[in-house]
Amino acid sequence: MKEIILTRGYKAVVDDDDYPKLSIYRWYASGSGRYVYAGRKVKGKYIALHREIMGTLDCDRSVEVDHINHDTLDNRKKNLRVGDKSMNQSNNLGHRGAWWQKQNKRWCARIKFRKVRYNLGCYATKDEAQNACDKKRSKIRKENGIKTTPLPKK
Repeated sequence: MKEIILTRGYKAVVDDDDYPKLSIYRWYASGSGRYVYAGRKVKGKYIALHREIMGTLDCDRSVEVDHINHDTLDNRKKNLRVGDKSMNQSNNLGHRGAWWQKQNKRWCARIKFRKVRYNLGCYATKDEAQNACDKKRSKIRKENGIKTTPLPKK
């Protein structure tokens, strides 16, 4: 594992075998807040580091590269996977519907079913928020006669 120095004090992590071909370029940090990406410009076109590593530069934009652990500066191949938007959006197994709200410093819960959004409130812990999501999901499934096998807990 090697680090590529970016602008604004950021560093991106890449595999040792990718480092020699990537380190010859000047990479910069793009974005702000929760998601900062490594990228560079070539003839005015933005090249994302994770897309270059996975060989998807010439692919249709519907092909996405997902950061499995949500760390957008961790660009090791074991943390990247190629898929579509649907796969990318489902990359939250284990805490679907629960997210950290920085402003309130609380875990919030929200689910969506048949285009209806259910805001379930904010909680002190991720587990409480996840439990609220799970309970609401179960209630909705029961009300709609949907029988499912629950996913195993991690």
